Amino acid sequence: MTAQSAMKIENANYERVILAIERLTVSNPKYCQCMRCRLDVTAIALNSLPAKYFIAPSPMDIEEIASPLLMVEASVLHALERVLGHPHHEKPAHKKLTDDIKKSLEKTKEKNME
Repeated sequence: MTAQSAMKIENANYERVILAIERLTVSNPKYCQCMRCRLDVTAIALNSLPAKYFIAPSPMDIEEIASPLLMVEASVLHALERVLGHPHHEKPAHKKLTDDIKKSLEKTKEKNME
């Protein structure tokens, strides 16, 4: 393997986006943790940030070329909300079960009032 074949193009914002997703989803259970939703959030967030590509391995300090953390977190929050509103899957089973239980309780209350 030559030194040139070991090089690849990377996005300086990628790791920042992944870390921001991890931080923000762990602290808020309303966001889905499935791989599809995480990948959707990653793609949306990266597409909304300026492209910051570099050749790796690189002697450059990646922190210098990556977008500011506040900008990355704002992009990730926007992406999380977008995916939350329009996930590419059905509601999680536990959420659906909770909704079914609520509906059943409402029907029971209505019958008891009659």
